[in-house]
Amino acid sequence: MVRASGGPLRDAKIELGVVVLLVVAVYFLTLGLDIAAWQEVVGVLAAACLGGGWVALRVRVLARRRLAEGREHGNL
Repeated sequence: MVRASGGPLRDAKIELGVVVLLVVAVYFLTLGLDIAAWQEVVGVLAAACLGGGWVALRVRVLARRRLAEGREHGNL
């Protein structure tokens, strides 16, 4: 059995996929509601911004952890 590594940011890639699916779900949810078009745009934009912010914070934490591990082992 061959196992492929997802790299050091594998968890962030998975979370990015989840965020994309959530934004798509919010889009479809707003289509089913009887609201104005600008409210649909605001809803999807808010979900995208919150999701993007979450992924950015997680990548930052993972990158810092990766750098700290490199310093501990002398692999700067």
